[in-house]
Amino acid sequence: MIRYISIKAGFLFILLTIGLFAQTNFSSGRGHSGQSNAVGFSDEDSSRINKYTLDEIKVISNRADRYLYDIPQQIEYFSSQMFSKSSASTISEILSETDGLWLIRDGMWGTALNIRGSSGNNIVTLVDGARIETANNHAAALSMFNMQDISSVEVLKSGYSSLYGTGATGGVINVSTFDPIFQSENVIKAEVSSQFNSVNSGNSNHVSINSASASHYLKIAYGRRSAGDASTPAGILKDSRFNDRSFSAGGALKLLNNHTISFNYQNFYASDVGIPGGRSFPAAATARYPEEKRELSSFKYSIDNLSENFSKISFQAYRQDIRRKVELKPNVNAVLLPEADHRTRGLSLQSDWTFDRHLLLAGVEYWQREMDSRRTTNQIPLNKIVGERPVPISDYGSLGFFVQDEYKFPGEIVAMLGFRYDLVRVTSEEIDNPEYIIINGIKNDNPPVNPSASFSATDIRNSSWSANFGMLVPVFDLHQITLNIGRSFRAPSLEERFQYINLGSVIFLGNPDLDPESAYNFDIGFRRNSPNIRYSINFYWNLFNNLVIDDIAVADSLYIKKNVGSARIYGFDASAGFSAGNFDFSIVAGYVRGEDTNLDLNLPQIPPLTLKSAIAYTFSSTGQLVFRTEIFTDQDDIAPGEVRTGGYTTFNLHFNSIPVKIYGSYVKLFCGIDNLTNKAYKYHLSSYRGIIHFEPGRNYFIKALFSI
Repeated sequence: MIRYISIKAGFLFILLTIGLFAQTNFSSGRGHSGQSNAVGFSDEDSSRINKYTLDEIKVISNRADRYLYDIPQQIEYFSSQMFSKSSASTISEILSETDGLWLIRDGMWGTALNIRGSSGNNIVTLVDGARIETANNHAAALSMFNMQDISSVEVLKSGYSSLYGTGATGGVINVSTFDPIFQSENVIKAEVSSQFNSVNSGNSNHVSINSASASHYLKIAYGRRSAGDASTPAGILKDSRFNDRSFSAGGALKLLNNHTISFNYQNFYASDVGIPGGRSFPAAATARYPEEKRELSSFKYSIDNLSENFSKISFQAYRQDIRRKVELKPNVNAVLLPEADHRTRGLSLQSDWTFDRHLLLAGVEYWQREMDSRRTTNQIPLNKIVGERPVPISDYGSLGFFVQDEYKFPGEIVAMLGFRYDLVRVTSEEIDNPEYIIINGIKNDNPPVNPSASFSATDIRNSSWSANFGMLVPVFDLHQITLNIGRSFRAPSLEERFQYINLGSVIFLGNPDLDPESAYNFDIGFRRNSPNIRYSINFYWNLFNNLVIDDIAVADSLYIKKNVGSARIYGFDASAGFSAGNFDFSIVAGYVRGEDTNLDLNLPQIPPLTLKSAIAYTFSSTGQLVFRTEIFTDQDDIAPGEVRTGGYTTFNLHFNSIPVKIYGSYVKLFCGIDNLTNKAYKYHLSSYRGIIHFEPGRNYFIKALFSI
């Protein structure tokens, strides 16, 4: 009963606020500029805290430097200011503040993103143009960053394989950490930030130095974080601690006016990161990452304005290595030590052309992921160690050719058409599991083979095409209709083809004979963008074929990957915001439904109806006070094996100061309270963590940012 009263109170609060602000806004006609599709506010100058408008935001996720209001794609943009002032520990927590995006949580450190009901292998994640390729059985791909290094994040909703190739059936996350901005005069700038969170005694410190002129740019940054186990209203969230550090360096050099060379290096290292128990872990189990490492090296060379029509050509090469180690203790008698090295190499060449009203992009890219995994199981009472390979030594290569044409008709109507053709090759070595057994210190390199856990040498080749069509039509002053239709695909990953994971009570097996997934994406939207009033709504319908799922094979204990016939995911995103005097109001809503149409079942990991709002008041001499409300309804449209979660409402209160000048430097303060009422709730996209019943409780935080 209390839960329903809380939800109704949250809805009533939002409705009353809409009515109050609608009356004041339309009568006054004054206010700040607004950012569409985000709950939150960015601070841009020393006198007040402003927000972006869509026609001020430039995005690169459609492979061209374009203003957001001039393209039909559904792209969410997150600025560096949103990361600077947040109390969050990971990128996913901030991205989930907007419509159509939901957080996937695996503890405080390991998080991922759900885009309109899609997650994991159905989302392509990039950092500075380099693909992040790693296992998705635990959420962590978006955790290997220091958020103070981020210059922006762009999220493409729905499938865009025509731009980014295999895997982008559900969306794309494009993280930018290195953003060279040349200056007309020599400039040297330093920033230092420090943060404390009470919920887990978390400490975060970061320092960066950059130098820029008309011909060069150089940036160096270092950060360190640590946190203990988080508190919940029901007690301590076991195994939610973490420690990590990051180092990054980047530079760019302008040559001959239109030639630019840039380099980028990133090194992220996490240790002793707790993993809260999952459905396949016994209640007494403990799990952690003893080591998690990401290292990126990239080089880019571009030439602008080669001729009247040949506007740009760019070449990029990168190497990104991810190392993951896991320590799992299911009980006092056993220790499992899985680990894997994921090595990704990539090359891309793109040319940009302009002809009258056409903007034409054409290019080719190649990337290859190599995987080397090991696992040892120490059976302590038997003094026995078993060595296995969860996935045989294997590699996954993709070669893609793409072209996209954007045409602007008279009347500012924009049409966009893209096409891509990909070749995918997967190879693996033969592996017999177990590889070896050590009993009482004596090693046997030829133990009896387990046929179901062994794989023959494999050479698999797939090819596929992708396409997208988009239109943007201005209908009347400041209003637009957008339409996007696309065909995307995903060739199964190495883990899905060859995986062998034995957790004692449950076994997961891959299937080398899997077929590629395909998806057809439909999206239609209506939006308005202006300094005082902005709103948008989008309806989407995504159809999937040959979805890869875990099929129960024997007595609920053996799961084998298989293709299912078809599935559909549909729903809507909506957002609105307006300003009145010193007040700003923003609200976003998201609903998604997922169905396995072949078996007439619900799809797993589908979020509930969500409503989020924020009211901000700007004090001209001090800063901005922001009150946020988040409402999650019941989720009872669940897949077999999932747990129903109830609805709840949470409240957050934050304050962001204006920059204060002290002895030639500027200081900003950020503070607040998350989960103001210490609400006990279970988040649905964490429901697979069977023994975790409550999310983190009330959190007091404070952050200081010094700029010199």
